[in-house]
Amino acid sequence: MSVATNRPTRDGEKWTEITDWHKVVLFDWQARVCGDQLRKGDAVAVMGELRYRQWTDDTGTKRYSSEIAAREVSFLGGARAGRAAPTAEIPAEVVEGPTPSGPTLIPEPAA
Repeated sequence: MSVATNRPTRDGEKWTEITDWHKVVLFDWQARVCGDQLRKGDAVAVMGELRYRQWTDDTGTKRYSSEIAAREVSFLGGARAGRAAPTAEIPAEVVEGPTPSGPTLIPEPAA
């Protein structure tokens, strides 16, 4: 998913707001919960680690990107504020994501 953050910047005597977009990588049940519960405009808090990638595209140009590997996503409200704010948290042992030998299975959270 993508998350937007706004930051104020000064343009001479005038303040404006710039929006930055961040890619957030989610795994297994955390991705399902966020896909089911979140909608455009909902406020979230994302905790995780920054990861940087580099690759060469088809034209031979080096490309770079950054993403947040989410450990925890807290629903803060937004378009549907007023309902309970669940939290989708990945257990600490799978923070590194899938292993080269295959995906890591993450147990469903207890109900």
